[in-house]
Amino acid sequence: FGWSVAGGGDLNGDGLGDAIVGVPQTGVAGAGGYVTAFSSTAANGGSVGFWNGSSGDRMGWSVASVGDVDGDGEDDVIAGARASLGTGGARPDYFSVLSASYPSWRAIYECHEGWGESVGATGDMDGDGFADFVVGNLVGASVRAYYSTHQGSPAYTRFRGIACPGANGHLPHIGIRGRSRLGTVPDVTLRGATELTAIALGWGDPTTAALDIIGANGCSLYVNPWSTISGGTDAAGLASIPFSVPNDSGLLEVPIEMQFFIVDFLIAAPLKVTLSNSMKFVLGE
Repeated sequence: FGWSVAGGGDLNGDGLGDAIVGVPQTGVAGAGGYVTAFSSTAANGGSVGFWNGSSGDRMGWSVASVGDVDGDGEDDVIAGARASLGTGGARPDYFSVLSASYPSWRAIYECHEGWGESVGATGDMDGDGFADFVVGNLVGASVRAYYSTHQGSPAYTRFRGIACPGANGHLPHIGIRGRSRLGTVPDVTLRGATELTAIALGWGDPTTAALDIIGANGCSLYVNPWSTISGGTDAAGLASIPFSVPNDSGLLEVPIEMQFFIVDFLIAAPLKVTLSNSMKFVLGE
């Protein structure tokens, strides 16, 4: 009891914050673990919710209060399950977003793709009025940021890989302003790059390939580009490129991998290019 804990929002509507507790192992063989929450007052016997995992899931490995994800006016909970440990690899880790409306909880969204070892709240990252969140994957050394809404499929963004430094010694990093949803124009951002130089944003399918053999020492390619968009950095090594997403339902949940290529004539490597880490966003509604 108490493997993971988090300060909750107001889960039972009494105007006071509550506490969330994850219990991934109960001491009973095959138990699925659970998540519970407690009121900061004595009302309702102290308990304001409960959620069980399936046998061996180790539900409650990680927990967080994520604000109002589903738009019902009440704060919600995200919980991770280390099912890969509890089932000997038979099932992947996963996480559940739980509508914590008192007195019964329900799953708003679940992802069974190996994510959930760590979870966290971010607030409203894209300004749409709904709470967003992040989840981690230790094996994949990656983090996803989810942009939640009260309906449809949530968009998410994942970052992976390691950038290679430019002559300025900085690691160029890719980012996003806005949301990867249909019919929007988020800005794909770059920071830490060489100042006042040409760049290209490649987007397409994911890949992983070391580029030392062609003279880009210490760099890795993470995207097999379908296309590129040209641009340039400012005097601070920053850049922002608008990326127009068609309002086409056929693209829903389609993943797009992105990486920046930065011209840097001052580096010692034969190929005068450095690369950022990569970003994958999956389109949502």
